[in-house]
Amino acid sequence: MGKASRDKGARGERRCVDFFKRLGLPAYRVSSLETDQASPVNYDVQLGSLPWKVQVKEVKQNCPALPALMENASIGFVHYTRGRTYVVIDADDLAEFAKVVAAGKGSDSD
Repeated sequence: MGKASRDKGARGERRCVDFFKRLGLPAYRVSSLETDQASPVNYDVQLGSLPWKVQVKEVKQNCPALPALMENASIGFVHYTRGRTYVVIDADDLAEFAKVVAAGKGSDSD
C-alpha cells in the first residue's frame, strides 16, 4: 500500500476517532502495526473498552458493499472526500449503542 493511501486511511481514522469522542465515547485508532496481514486485528478504531469495533473507509465515490464493510466490525464509518459522512451500526447493537451515548457512559472509568 502506498504512502498516499496510508495517509488517506489515517485521516479517515482520525476523523472517526474525533466523531466518537464528540459523542462522549472514548475512541482510539488501532495501531497499524497490529493490522498487518498476519494480525488477528481486522478493524480500524476501538471504542475504549466498549464491545464495538469500527471499520473506517475514506472514499471518493464508491463505498464497499455493506456486507464487506461490516464483515469484521459492528460499526462502519464512511467519509466521502467531498463531504458526506455516514455511520452504519449493526441493528443488533443499535439500541445498546444509543443507550450508552444517551447516558454519557462511554468513558472507560464507568
